[in-house]
Amino acid sequence: MARKSNEQSLGEVLKDLLKVYRMEDRMRELDISEAWQRAMGEVVAKKTRSLKVYQKTLKVEMDSAVMKEEFSYAKEQIIRNLNEEMGFEAIERIEIY
Repeated sequence: MARKSNEQSLGEVLKDLLKVYRMEDRMRELDISEAWQRAMGEVVAKKTRSLKVYQKTLKVEMDSAVMKEEFSYAKEQIIRNLNEEMGFEAIERIEIY
């Protein structure tokens, strides 16, 4: 009878650890934060106070009232840009504060 191998790649082990310690969402937030900076540019990133992700909803808190207004009209385009930057559908909705 052959023995099962318990070998895993480092990536698989890290994913398992993130799951066990319930840190997957926090890691996704970091990835989306980086994607936000790349997709939206440095000026927008500097005016962004915080980004939070909860169940595929991105909550963006901004310092600029003008940018809040502009982004409220461009939510669909922002979602497409972020998902393209992430390489998968990470965000379905955006709330801007």
